[in-house]
Amino acid sequence: MLTRSFTRREKILLLVLVLVMMAGLYVLLVHNPVQNSLAQLETEREDEDLRLQVAQARMLKYSQMKAEMEEIFAMPEEQVTVMPHYDNAERLMVQLNHIFGELEYDLNFSEVTFQDKVATRGVQFSFRAPDYLTARSIIQQLSHTGNRSLMNTLNLAPAEETGFATANSRRDAAGESQNILAGPLTVSGTITFYEYAPAAATPEESNGGGQG
Repeated sequence: MLTRSFTRREKILLLVLVLVMMAGLYVLLVHNPVQNSLAQLETEREDEDLRLQVAQARMLKYSQMKAEMEEIFAMPEEQVTVMPHYDNAERLMVQLNHIFGELEYDLNFSEVTFQDKVATRGVQFSFRAPDYLTARSIIQQLSHTGNRSLMNTLNLAPAEETGFATANSRRDAAGESQNILAGPLTVSGTITFYEYAPAAATPEESNGGGQG
């Protein structure tokens, strides 16, 4: 069997070859798996950060809603209002008729308008009250129906007079003020009611009127 010693050059080449093979094995068996694992962990970390941000946003929204609900429940019962779903005309008519009761009154529902998922319904009213306290009670009930609303105008005058005077106007004649406080009154005004209308399609509206 022939044997010979490797030359110095061959030994260096073999050593380089072994080092290259070891480096290749390291990259294949160690480096690449570690890098893949790190990349996967980074992706999972980003996903968890996103979930955390979403959870924090939901918690903030929940806290705001809870604070609003607590503020609402802390209000006097007569001040709590809701925005009913469209179309609330029939139930509103029943409620208004109940408020006026046996009084002589008239109601006129204007055409509904829609904007930003909200239906706006105007109601003109007039009624005759036997005295100031009765008129005041009716006005308070109209202003606190539990529905989201806004009283736009309010006029009152002694029933025997044909002209109206605004409730907030200054009265120079003491006799006129005494008549309003002492005798029967004619009261009129307008109220705007708001209803939630997610599908804001203009439906057919009919004007409603009632006579006590």
